[in-house]
Amino acid sequence: SFALPQKMVKLDGEETVVTSVGSTHACSISKAGDLFVWGKLGSGNTRLVPEYVDKFTAVSVACGAKHIAVITDEGELYTWGGIGSIEQDFQVQATPIVAKLPERIKVVACGSQHIIAASESRAFSWGCGNGYRLGHGDDCSARISPCEIAAIAELGGSQILDVGAGTWHSACVISNDASTNESGHLYTWGSGYCGQLALEKQCVAKTPTEVKGLSEVKEIICGRTHNAAIALDKLWTWGSNEHGQLGRSIQETDVTFSPYPGIVEFGTIVNRIGRGVPRSVACGHDFTVVATHPYEGPSEQEMIKLLETKRRKEQEGKEEEARLLLAREEEEKRQREADAEKKKIRYLTSKRLCTMDSTCPGFTYESSTPSVCRECGYSVAFHTIVADEKDDNNGGGIKE
Repeated sequence: SFALPQKMVKLDGEETVVTSVGSTHACSISKAGDLFVWGKLGSGNTRLVPEYVDKFTAVSVACGAKHIAVITDEGELYTWGGIGSIEQDFQVQATPIVAKLPERIKVVACGSQHIIAASESRAFSWGCGNGYRLGHGDDCSARISPCEIAAIAELGGSQILDVGAGTWHSACVISNDASTNESGHLYTWGSGYCGQLALEKQCVAKTPTEVKGLSEVKEIICGRTHNAAIALDKLWTWGSNEHGQLGRSIQETDVTFSPYPGIVEFGTIVNRIGRGVPRSVACGHDFTVVATHPYEGPSEQEMIKLLETKRRKEQEGKEEEARLLLAREEEEKRQREADAEKKKIRYLTSKRLCTMDSTCPGFTYESSTPSVCRECGYSVAFHTIVADEKDDNNGGGIKE
């Protein structure tokens, strides 16, 4: 074993473009479509260095725990190794054989003991069916050959963009819009007691079920009990976070998993290091690896200046808002004081009619008894009806 990455000298000059890793083996595809395999596959001998598989021109490869699936340039799918448990007694295939499929295969994914493959509009699954990972409804028996997933076929007119396979669950990205094939909706199925189905509290889905709240998905990558997806040009993760494999914190405090997709920071500066946007993502047993495009954002100093400018503008905005609020409050206060002064003047200068004597023309001051009306003899306290002189002259009414 190695603590640090080691250069694969045997692959020098091959221009590797695709890699995939299983439990005890690994594969790579060169720019020319040459497939190389090394490690231990099933009960076969251990290959200490990459060996060339001279059988086809490969364009895509996926590794399961003990098996390999390869898509060729002609759309055929070759598989070998073993995809069943000891109890299921699947025969281990030592050399690549072509899978019997009715259409050209576009994408493939390998779980620990099963395979998901898809053409443009049809999806197939085979291998161990425990936990409903094959997506065939109530029947979770094993399949030794590809079987079409009926629930996906029933969507009609849909285009399959990507597939994923974990240990107990599977996933696919489906576009229902014929005008675009760049992104779609995510469907998951199987067992997800660590939240890997992203179906909130639902832990089992016997057939493909749409994930709500996550749109414009381009890629789905499944680990053992966690997932990653590229959607809206961002990296989303969910499922088990027991070993930090989600790359972010979760809101849940009583469990170490989350069924809710969350964004992992990319395309920005994190811990003083610029992270580019994700280019390739791999989910392992309890870890995630992301290869990014070069970071093209501002430098750390530029980012500090941008953040400072943003902070200053926000502060100026808050100060301007506070100034306007204070000015508005002062204006309202002045208006209230002016209204109160007008009301006071009106009260003092207007006739105040008596509530006890309707014939009283209004409170008339008497110098000897200033609190008693000279006209009706009642106290000023009973003269509370203010009669506007102007309204009286115009035949107007009386105001309390």
